[in-house]
Amino acid sequence: MPKQVDYWDSQAAAAADLKIDIYEIRDAKCAGCRAFRSGRVYKPELRAWIAAKHASKESIDLDSDEIPAAPDWNDRQMALFRVLWCPYDAYFDDRIDLKSFIKIGRKTLEYVLRLARAWQLDLESGLRVSWQDSLNDAQGERDRTRRT
Repeated sequence: MPKQVDYWDSQAAAAADLKIDIYEIRDAKCAGCRAFRSGRVYKPELRAWIAAKHASKESIDLDSDEIPAAPDWNDRQMALFRVLWCPYDAYFDDRIDLKSFIKIGRKTLEYVLRLARAWQLDLESGLRVSWQDSLNDAQGERDRTRRT
């Protein structure tokens, strides 16, 4: 009998096996779930992330007049940086090319900056520096590839 492995070879395989939408898998990756390493999706980490996500949804009583507390401001800041880095991850996972990364990344930066302003977070310079760092990394990777 073949040995049972603790990972799926792709996000599509994970979604099919779990019978969920692939966008839920992608949301997990963008949210920082630790199940994604070296192109593989590790089962225990992904299942734990999905269970925690569903548990937090179920814990909100929709019939209650009480408004759930907003996430901590630090969580919001981290969420913005994670969203900003999603195009970078897609580029380095070979899901998009450099031209698409730059185009999508610039748009993402502008939307993230708008959200930061709406949340009254003073993150503009930090987000711009983070975007420039990711762009420099991507262009440096392209230059290294051309030399080999």
